[in-house]
Amino acid sequence: MTTHKYSNVLFWCFLLFGFASLHNAYADILDADKAYSEKRYEDAFNEFESLAKLGNNVARYNLAIMLMKGQGTRQDLTQAYAWAALVDYEDNTEWFDLTTLLEAELSPEELKTAQSLAQRVENTYDDDQIFTQLAPVKFVPNDNNPSDSSEYQVTITSRKAPRYPKQAIGTGAQGWVRVEFEVHPDGSARNPSVLESIPSGTFDTVTLEAIKQFRFELNFKEGIEPYPVLATQLIQYTLNPKGNESLANLYQKRLSKLKSQAEKGHPTAQYYYALAASSQSVVSQYVDMEPEVMNDWLLKSAQNGHLDAQYQLGYNILTGKGCQVEKQKGIDWIVHAAQFGHAKSARQVYRQLTQYNHLNNTNNPPEYWLKQSADNGDPDSQLDYAYFLAHDGGAVTSVAEIRAYLDQHLKNREKSVKWYQTSAQAYLLENDKKKADKAMKKAHKLAKKMGWTI
Repeated sequence: MTTHKYSNVLFWCFLLFGFASLHNAYADILDADKAYSEKRYEDAFNEFESLAKLGNNVARYNLAIMLMKGQGTRQDLTQAYAWAALVDYEDNTEWFDLTTLLEAELSPEELKTAQSLAQRVENTYDDDQIFTQLAPVKFVPNDNNPSDSSEYQVTITSRKAPRYPKQAIGTGAQGWVRVEFEVHPDGSARNPSVLESIPSGTFDTVTLEAIKQFRFELNFKEGIEPYPVLATQLIQYTLNPKGNESLANLYQKRLSKLKSQAEKGHPTAQYYYALAASSQSVVSQYVDMEPEVMNDWLLKSAQNGHLDAQYQLGYNILTGKGCQVEKQKGIDWIVHAAQFGHAKSARQVYRQLTQYNHLNNTNNPPEYWLKQSADNGDPDSQLDYAYFLAHDGGAVTSVAEIRAYLDQHLKNREKSVKWYQTSAQAYLLENDKKKADKAMKKAHKLAKKMGWTI
């Protein structure tokens, strides 16, 4: 098996970005290696197989070895040959060419079968196929898609600056939050949810509080009936004093180390090096990287199994950030991360498949992914899924289940208009009209305070 030795890049990422924790709650190439070294062969096999199908060369090699030895799976020399034939041995000269070894072990008839299987594997998972299926494509301007084709125009008329959390000030934490929300015809911003949060959770609450105070002017083209539209807003949080030479030197030194670790193949380093080059990053001025190159680093990290990178790459492809917009490809990346328990990805899958169900290559309806997101801890999805159960879940819906999601939501969020509305519907399902009216009264009171009409 191949082994990887890296210095503790996580420690100084913590210093650079002010992160409380960078623990990976999912399997990447390093976790797969660890599982193998600890003889947890079934876990290792499943992880290597998943990464091999994403085009990871190390995983291809290790998968072939495990198939050859029958570790974590039944021994299958023809399958081993197929994956071994796909390995790029030029980048790893210390690797033994497994196809040569396997050819000596297979009978002429078995070898013919193995070569046929190798061709099928290559047709699906070789580098050219992986690039077509998964890699972002360089943006090419298209005059046939003018930017003013939208049937509405949104203009911000009033915004409130969020407060900087005291704890973040104390620790020197900096970052950004990207929020998705509905702009209603009355100009209010409602039902905000976090799309991207760096560092995770640090600035979420204050950002959501501020977004609810934003006001917009929403104008539709003639003949279009007004309706709530989706919008996004990015809010940055920085404490960097301008002209601080010592701080600049510190950033540059640490970014150099981060780049070195990324080049050695560390999935987390690759992700954070790409993130550092983002236009939203507080250190982007110290990174000379084009958006296309940023996506290349995200792709490397994603192929190494980093779920945050898979989500971010998918989102970039969905929205055309540094690449061509390809909705199916973007959704496929996000679905992959969601399948491994990434809550933000599951929520994004729900949002995308609700709007573009014809791109649903999964066997599940959109609300399945909303539940996955809620169950994996996303507070915005917990409220949305409770709302779904209360209004669309049908007669089999358990009120106790609705209440459980509402309670989970309050561990990270405040009570909102939607929370009271959902609670009121839960009471109606229990035939308790008095409590339902009381909850709706609170919803109207809070809405009035915020200038909403419900």
